[in-house]
Order: sequence, then structure tokens, then C-alpha cells
Amino acid sequence: MSRDPDYSAVFVTLRTSVLNSVQRIERGLAFLAPHRPITPALLEGLSDQEHDLVTALIKHYENLFEAVLVRGLRTYFVTQGIDTGAMTPIDILNLAEKHGLVDDARQARAFAQLRNHFVHTYPSLDTVLADRLEQAAVLMPQLVYLAHRLLARIEADGLIPPVS
Repeated sequence: MSRDPDYSAVFVTLRTSVLNSVQRIERGLAFLAPHRPITPALLEGLSDQEHDLVTALIKHYENLFEAVLVRGLRTYFVTQGIDTGAMTPIDILNLAEKHGLVDDARQARAFAQLRNHFVHTYPSLDTVLADRLEQAAVLMPQLVYLAHRLLARIEADGLIPPVS
């Protein structure tokens, strides 16, 4: 099967974006870990720097979600000769499960639901944000794992060279 040479550049850019977001997510999770369960009181008492860290955590979760579950998987399947143009994100997740990239498509849908909560509902109440951050603290490590798994598959398939 011939591969479009432009996909290598797409995947290298994807890898850079993924690794940057993973690093920021891990930093934010390390900050939150000793404070779990996350409470409204914790959020109310954050310094400006800590607030920025939490804001960055949410932003990079959104970035990682988009990079892995939207652009990454869709582009990967195109390189495998699968037309993903008419597929919904749920279709992509089901296909990823079928190809062994996602262990459980239902679990991956939880990533999408949390992302949608962050992006579309703009939690302004500390109680709502605390609940969502607690969910994120559980789901983010799983999304990070999925990101590494996708990058490993892309490297194994020769679509990009391994990181040296």
C-alpha cells in the first residue's frame, strides 16, 4: 500500500503536540494528587499560579483529546486505507477498539464526555469544577496511556521514526 508522504509530517507534528500536552497534564496531575479528593474549598484557596496550573491542565486535556481521539486516530486509519470521512467520533472509537488501539470504546467515550463538559459548559461554580477535575484525575492517566499507545503503533508501522 502506498502512503502519502505528507502523513509523516502530520504524525511528527502530532507527536510533538501529544508529548507537550502529556508533560503539562502530568505536571497538573502531580499538583492535584496530594489534594484529592478535589473540593470546592481547594479551588477557592488556589494561588494565581496554582489556578494557572489547573487551567493549563484542562486546556492540555482538551488538546490531547483532540490530538489523539480526533486527528490521530482518524489520520492513522486513513493511512491504513480506511475512509473515515463519514465516520462519527463514536465510529472512530469503535474502529480503534476493533484494531486494538483502544481497550474499551465505552471508556474512551468517557474521555469525550469529560472534554465536552470542559469545553461546552464552562463550569463557573467551584463545586462543578471540583467534580469535573476529580473525574479528570481518573481519566487523564488513561488518555495519556492511550496517547503513548497510538504513538507506539504509528512508530511500529513505520509512519514516523522512533524518538531517539
